[in-house]
Amino acid sequence: MAVVNITRGQYRTFAEIAKSHGCVLTLSTVEELKCFGGFSFMAIGVVRDAADSRSELTEHAAITLARSIDADQFRSAIRPELDWGRLEDHEIFPFLFWHEIGHRVDNFDAFSVVGLSDSEARATCLRHIRTANEVLADRFAWSKVRPGEPIPVGDAGKRLQDGIAAGMEALRKHAAHTSTFTRRPLPAGQYRSVPMEMLLEPWKAKYVGTKVADGWKASLRRGAHG
Repeated sequence: MAVVNITRGQYRTFAEIAKSHGCVLTLSTVEELKCFGGFSFMAIGVVRDAADSRSELTEHAAITLARSIDADQFRSAIRPELDWGRLEDHEIFPFLFWHEIGHRVDNFDAFSVVGLSDSEARATCLRHIRTANEVLADRFAWSKVRPGEPIPVGDAGKRLQDGIAAGMEALRKHAAHTSTFTRRPLPAGQYRSVPMEMLLEPWKAKYVGTKVADGWKASLRRGAHG
């Protein structure tokens, strides 16, 4: 079993990119997530400046990645189009991160579908939107990790090709697209816009850095002791 781990350097680089898209980055485990990563519009607590004990809190959407991934398990995942088996070990975390960013910036908007007055169009779009958004997120990530290279279509993708194309056509006709939404960047910097969650466990705090303010370190100690 080959296990790949996200490095502190990767976390900090990805965190800054996430902030530029108006969201924050947290880490968890595959066991807790039941998957490799995810994006949620549900706002979580964010520390404006983790180097300042008196810093205020705010709330923002978040991407979560598992800190360790079984590379073989990742590559064996059955996807609706793209063959994850083509990814090298060192490409797994960049691909996964950009996939979640893709859900933020390059997806069909589920809320616009739910609000459709045409019941037949609504049912069609709801039936296809989850798969279509996974396809779009994979395509977006592949374009970042392997720019200019054709998308490697897996066996499932070949079987589902016609259905995916039909779903995409319906969604393009009836659904809004997140690429049209305005995203306000969050303040950049290693200790700026830090998810509170990343300060509550020692292993997570290490990814943030060594200059977390004493007040937040005290919160960490309290959390460590229950």
